[in-house]
Amino acid sequence: MIATIVKLALPSITAWIIGYAFNLHQNNLRMQKIAQEHLAAEQENARLHANANVAVRMHDTLTNDLSCISAIAHQHPDDPEWNVVLQRSQSAFTQAHAVIDYLSGRNVSAQHTSPFMERLHSQLAETKHYLDFLGYHGEATIHGESLVTTHDAEEEILALLKEIGTNIQRHAVAGEAAYILSIDVTPDGVEIFETNDAGQTTLDDAERSGRGLGMHRRQIERLSGTLDTNLDDQLWILHANIPWRVPRSS
Repeated sequence: MIATIVKLALPSITAWIIGYAFNLHQNNLRMQKIAQEHLAAEQENARLHANANVAVRMHDTLTNDLSCISAIAHQHPDDPEWNVVLQRSQSAFTQAHAVIDYLSGRNVSAQHTSPFMERLHSQLAETKHYLDFLGYHGEATIHGESLVTTHDAEEEILALLKEIGTNIQRHAVAGEAAYILSIDVTPDGVEIFETNDAGQTTLDDAERSGRGLGMHRRQIERLSGTLDTNLDDQLWILHANIPWRVPRSS
């Protein structure tokens, strides 16, 4: 009799055990998901807090120092050299405020509405004018064009041009034919080639950071591009290839 009852009840018991185990497994998965979401939220809060601290430090140091430089430059409106200092400090202000807004979590809409090619020509002209003023005369050209671009690639290309100009001023030999800078724009992306003779640097430790091109290289690699540099017998060579789009995985 008992055996018969057990035999009849066994399928129901088995089904209940299976159902209970399944529900327990689902509950465990839900708890794991909740724990992961909680951890992600904590990490995001920590990141935002760290970014906010960096934004405050940038505002209290960098922008305050720029304000001092700008104030001094404003006292010399008729001096061409101080006018260049003023222009550069105002440009640095704009970039610093954009970074501070980003780190502060502000939802700032895109500031640039001009076509990329217009911005590219403007950036190159500004860089060349700055270098000419400092006595670094060279050849800077743009070939080709592209009507279809991507925002991240655009911003990296323009930022890299600024970095190249800064490095020429820091490390090249002043004079005629101080550098050659060529920019080829195609529907696939932008190729940048720059070369100059490397001089003896007079920069102090505060200015000689060595971080600039390394950060640009990592950003370009994230865009599936390349940035190669080489110093061969005091001849500096830079070659960058920045695609508009990340290739699709096959």
